Amino acid sequence: MADALLERGHRVSIIALGDPSVSNGRLRMIQVARPNLHWFLYRGLPFGKSFAMPVREIEWSRCAWTALAELNKQDPVDLVETGENIALHQAAPGEKPPVVIRGHGNGLSIKRYSGNRVAWGDRLGRRLQLVGMRSANAITAVSKFQARELGKIFRFRKHAIHVIPNPISPALLQQALAQPEVERTNPVVLYTGRIELNKGSLELLRSVDRGCIAVSSC
Repeated sequence: MADALLERGHRVSIIALGDPSVSNGRLRMIQVARPNLHWFLYRGLPFGKSFAMPVREIEWSRCAWTALAELNKQDPVDLVETGENIALHQAAPGEKPPVVIRGHGNGLSIKRYSGNRVAWGDRLGRRLQLVGMRSANAITAVSKFQARELGKIFRFRKHAIHVIPNPISPALLQQALAQPEVERTNPVVLYTGRIELNKGSLELLRSVDRGCIAVSSC
């Protein structure tokens, strides 16, 4: 998406929590240390798992939006695009650039649809996300399914949430197309995303008996 915006003459800055994975020299990469208090809570305390999600929402949102505020002072930002999981600080007082929040899935929904136990911390973490999302100037979704889910929560009409599918990298697409041909009876699967049990990807791969599988893990 950033490459496409650059091609259209926009200036693009990416605020990365942790090490940026990709840089082509044209993007301004603002790398900030990712706070990990939630991780220590999750791993170190018997009851820490319940607190991990809301704590992560608070500390990641604060970290990203502090970096954004500094960038906005140096070079005023016309538009911010971010995901659901660092949206909380959008609800804080003060003047901010217009914000578009991208609905792409959240831990609470993933647990519900994958049959995992939902803890009170998952519900609280999601509530914090929704507080920030309600202050957004616009909301998009990566699929019709996500748009329907968000529409139920916010009681939006269908057309109020624009569906913009995740882009596929031309380089990854070419790699997939370059895979050797297989018999038409065998499935060809292009999977892009993190290979995690709770996201159903391992079950997807297990369900494909034979065939050509091109995997991109992010």
